[in-house]
Amino acid sequence: MSAHDRARGLAGIKDGHPHRFRDTFAVELLLSGVPLERVSVLLGHSSIKVTERHYAPWIRARQEQLESDLERSWARDPIVLAATKGTPEVHGQKGVVN
Repeated sequence: MSAHDRARGLAGIKDGHPHRFRDTFAVELLLSGVPLERVSVLLGHSSIKVTERHYAPWIRARQEQLESDLERSWARDPIVLAATKGTPEVHGQKGVVN
């Protein structure tokens, strides 16, 4: 039995793979705001490009920027505006949304 198998058994994890823990470690760091460059060093990657290729979707600042872009885009959408103007109580606003 390998060390990985023993560790999985002790942790009570079925069908686990060591990279599962590595991925969780990396994603949690990125979601906590740790810069990609530092995560890359901690993972031992030869290049930040390797880290970016695998973990870019979990970079917190990138996610926040994407969400902000969508919100700005939707704020000017005529369908969204028409739907929200008539229901201020749902959106917690009084008056015109934009």
